[in-house]
Amino acid sequence: MPQVKTPVYQFPERSGPKELGTPFKRIVVVQVVPPNLPAEEGEDQFEEISRLVETLDGQVVGHVVQRRPAPHREYFVGPGKADQIGTLCDERLADTVLIDGRLSPNQIAHLEHETGSHVMDRTELILEIFARRAKTAEAKLQVELAYLNYFNPKMDRSTTTRAYRGGLRGFGESALGKKAQAMRARADLLREKIEKLKKQGESRVRNRAGQWTVALVGYTNAGKSTLLNALSGESVYADDRLFATLDTTTRRVHLKDSRIALFSDTVGFIRRLPHELVASFHSTLSEALAANLLVHVADASSPTLRAQMETVEKTLEELGAEDQRVLLAFNKIDAADSETLDHLRGRFPEAVFLSARSREGLPELRQAVYDSLSTRGSDGRGGREFPATA
Repeated sequence: MPQVKTPVYQFPERSGPKELGTPFKRIVVVQVVPPNLPAEEGEDQFEEISRLVETLDGQVVGHVVQRRPAPHREYFVGPGKADQIGTLCDERLADTVLIDGRLSPNQIAHLEHETGSHVMDRTELILEIFARRAKTAEAKLQVELAYLNYFNPKMDRSTTTRAYRGGLRGFGESALGKKAQAMRARADLLREKIEKLKKQGESRVRNRAGQWTVALVGYTNAGKSTLLNALSGESVYADDRLFATLDTTTRRVHLKDSRIALFSDTVGFIRRLPHELVASFHSTLSEALAANLLVHVADASSPTLRAQMETVEKTLEELGAEDQRVLLAFNKIDAADSETLDHLRGRFPEAVFLSARSREGLPELRQAVYDSLSTRGSDGRGGREFPATA
């Protein structure tokens, strides 16, 4: 029986900055927000997307906001606003339009035609950051799978759309179909490899039986890596950028009475984290989330602390961490004002307050972790206790 040849697949097949020759240096950020969204929340969302742009070494040269009940079906923004964005790109010499939302292939095609610029959405931006930051073999596999999960459905829908518009005709449509087939075959292979790595991770977890294990979780840039460095006395890469750490890192931390716990740092969470990434990184995160205790590291100095804490809680629920016990730790107290700290201490009396940079509060954190694990037996398990959000 003749062997069936699998179509050639070349990764990455994405429209990110490097792959289309787009320099991604001068960016116009576009937001579509509900009419009743508070101005402060809109500004915070813009600040966050701007920091994501900085993570890819881009510069925001323009900002467009449109208030409407729902995104436009074809342009995401209104047609008139799309024309204004194109004019702004010409005036600011922008090379990329970044939409702080999720676009359909049809919307991307219309916006690129109307603005004359490369268009990418929030999901693609975060995927691009993960692709550039992934270091380990497992992280690279997971990012690639996330890309395929994102772009393969896009390719299927755009094939239909473009063929309907007469842009591809029979031959082109067949070529795209073959490429989609190759991507699906590659995705299946990636899932198999990740599943093997997942089993290896489960084996590592079993080998840690009898050891105390702690996972640091929290919003991106909350200071988890800096905290792990301070607790362990070792050097873990930390940077004042979103998603500075993607790979799970584990270090030994001395608590008290010669007791040692294994602390793991995990990838930071973010609002509207693409579900492709949540699914792809599930095996990595599940190993860390199998820890005896989760320490939710929150940035006490953040003006959007409430929203960040809600995002972490929601993401943990999506990852199936229903039975994990959570210890809340407010970091960066050296950068927070006294009024905010007084409110948080009154609201969360069981929480630990610390500064990973100045090392203030680290003894209290070690004591709290020790007390939490020692009072629950060797496995440290307890009912899930997410504190009410600030």
